[in-house]
Amino acid sequence: MSYGTQYVYDEGGESYEINHETNLFEEPLFALVPSVGISAVNVCPSRLINYYKKPCLIALSLYGNKLRAGRSIIIYLLNEKLDKVHSVEQIHLRDYLKLRHFVTNKKNELYEDKEGNIYISADKKGIYKLSFVHFRN
Repeated sequence: MSYGTQYVYDEGGESYEINHETNLFEEPLFALVPSVGISAVNVCPSRLINYYKKPCLIALSLYGNKLRAGRSIIIYLLNEKLDKVHSVEQIHLRDYLKLRHFVTNKKNELYEDKEGNIYISADKKGIYKLSFVHFRN
C-alpha cells in the first residue's frame, strides 16, 4: 500500500490502492508525498537528541521533488509515545550528493566518534563526516 503510485517499468502499470484500513495496514505516522527517495532511517545521534530533548529520527534522502528538496538530511521529532510526528526539519546538502547509508555498528546503531560526529555515504562520492555543531547559527 502506498500514498503514491506504482513505479512503471513497462506499459500497464497501475496505481496502488490507498485504502489501508480495508487491507489491515497501519497508517504511517508521516508520509512524504511525493516521495523524496528516503534511503536510510535511524535514531538521531546523541548530539541532536540532547539538543531537541525529544525522541528523534534522522533520515537520508537520495532525490527530491518540486515540493521538497532532495539530497538532504531529514530530522523527525516525535512525541514521547512515539505515535505522532511533531515536526520535520530538512537540512539540505550539496546538490550532487545522493545520500545512501549511515555508518553503523553491528546493531545498526549510528556510529558516533569521540567528538559526536556521524558518517554517511554518498553514491559514487565516498564517506562524509557530519558534525552537528552550531547548526542553528
